[in-house]
This record gives sequence, C-alpha cells and structure tokens, in this order.
Amino acid sequence: MRPVRISVTVSFAIAVALFLHCSIGPVAGGNSSETTNGVTVVASAGSLSGETVPGAFVGLYARDYVAYLNLGFSDTMVAAANGEFAFGGLEPGYYNLLVMTADSQSAGLVAGVPVSTDSSFETGIDSLTAPGSIRGTVAGGKSWAVAFIRGTPFTDLAKADGSFEMRGVPEGTYMVVVVGDSATTGSPLAVADSGLVKVTPGATSTW
Repeated sequence: MRPVRISVTVSFAIAVALFLHCSIGPVAGGNSSETTNGVTVVASAGSLSGETVPGAFVGLYARDYVAYLNLGFSDTMVAAANGEFAFGGLEPGYYNLLVMTADSQSAGLVAGVPVSTDSSFETGIDSLTAPGSIRGTVAGGKSWAVAFIRGTPFTDLAKADGSFEMRGVPEGTYMVVVVGDSATTGSPLAVADSGLVKVTPGATSTW
C-alpha cells in the first residue's frame, strides 16, 4: 500500500460542496446560546430542531453517512425567515448538523448530537465562522481515489494528478478518509489512508 499525502488549505472564497469506520472530531463550539450569529439545537423524541441565521442552508447527516456513496441518512432544508428549522421522524442515533449562510461566507458544524425516543438534549455553537477547504494529493499507484469526511456532505474524486479538494468545510477538526483502487491490480482498497485534519479560518495546515 502506497502512502497518501494530504495538505490542507483554508480559504475564504467558498461555496457549499455537494455531496468505512471514521468519526468527526469536535468542531468550534460552545454552550447553547440563542443568537442569530450561531446555532441552537434541541433534540428530543425522534426530532431535531433549532434556530440559526435566517435563510441559511441546514443539512442533517447521520454520523455514519458517506457522501460519495450516498450511504446513510441525510436531509437538508433552508432555515425560515425567523431562523427556525426542524427535522422529524429521526431514528435514534447521533447526527451532525451543518449550517452555512446563504452567501457561503459563514458556516458551522454541530457534531454528534444524540437523538433518542425518551430523552432530550440541547447544544449549539455561539457563532458561525468563515469556512475553509481541504486540499490533498493521493500518492501514485491508484487508478481512482475518493476523499471524504464521514457524517458530512464533503467529498471529492481525485483528479488524474491525484489532487482533490473539499470546499465549504467549517472550522474544526475532522477525520479525512481516502479510498481507492490499485492502478496495477485493480483491487479495491477499503481505506487507502486516513487521519485527523484541523481546519482553521485564515490558516494553512499540512498533514
């Protein structure tokens, strides 16, 4: 198995990127706080609701969701004029909530929200921040390769030169996974490589 080298670049000109055991690390967060600049979340009895910036994109993803296969639960909506949003009929489990403003200039991810049938949970983040992009290069020896962050819509198919980029990623720490086929044998590699990557607005990191 050949090594995979991933570099991470955070930029401010971002648009939302359209849409195996790995997890998401904690993202920029805080105590539950009602503010139009952040996100408040309440989970109870198979539902998840809250308030954020009016008109923002809101996406809900099961923690085991894999975007490049469209495998697992996902749902999206636009926050109402008063900033409210709600998802119902949810199976018990853990969910990640992605919020991005309509101009794509601010975003946030509330990770690992527990939804059950007999208890409630409240959380949130104090403010949305400028999103970034995760760029990487897959080392040679792959006929194809895909990078993704489990439990989010972020994924990208590597180009012929092995490069990939996942845009619109909120500030936080994430497990990036690369899967692919061997160029010499055509045998599938369940996981070519994986590792934690920290995305910080206005900064560039290399992993």
